[in-house]
Amino acid sequence: SRNEEARADEAARLDISACAEEKALVALRDRNTQLIKQCDSLTKAAAERVVKALQARVRDYQAVRTRLMSSLQETEEQIARAKTEVSHASGEIRALKDPMDMVAVFHLDRQGRAPRENIQDPVTSQMHAHELFVLRSNHHLRRQRDGNLASLQELQRRHAQMLDDLKDKTAAHRIDVACLTHDFGVYHVSSCKAGATDAVVDTLKNLEKRLVPSRP
Repeated sequence: SRNEEARADEAARLDISACAEEKALVALRDRNTQLIKQCDSLTKAAAERVVKALQARVRDYQAVRTRLMSSLQETEEQIARAKTEVSHASGEIRALKDPMDMVAVFHLDRQGRAPRENIQDPVTSQMHAHELFVLRSNHHLRRQRDGNLASLQELQRRHAQMLDDLKDKTAAHRIDVACLTHDFGVYHVSSCKAGATDAVVDTLKNLEKRLVPSRP
């Protein structure tokens, strides 16, 4: 009958359609398998580059931190010497106060002489020479102290800057070391949950952009 023939034709058409869909699904599965293998390979390669870059960065940080710590120690020694020089100059300036006061007292006492005795005698000449020497010494010591103070302030500024730099580099070093404790090689695409593959690949790519130096 016509109904049976129509049903048979419909069944044949559906069978052909099902076979075609099955073949398409098989092809899609094969393609997905290839993509998974390719992503696995890319992920492993990216992880290896990230680890190598992290290791190089850690070595660089260690070298820089060693140089900074050496510079800090040297600067601290220079600061100690500068402080000693400032203290010494200040002590010498204080020590000149008595000679300067003594010269002033002598001048005041000798001004009490009679007018005809108030002449430029050898004592007055020696007192003027002594006063000039003390004043020059005081001026020289003050300039020396001020120069040492300026050097001390510059050394302290550099010391604080190096401390900040060391702090930042130590923090960055710890972050990179912490990253190295993670085994990037365990991320296999085939074992990821659905929808997680792109996130893993994107994460590794972002890490690579930040940590791997760009080629010229």
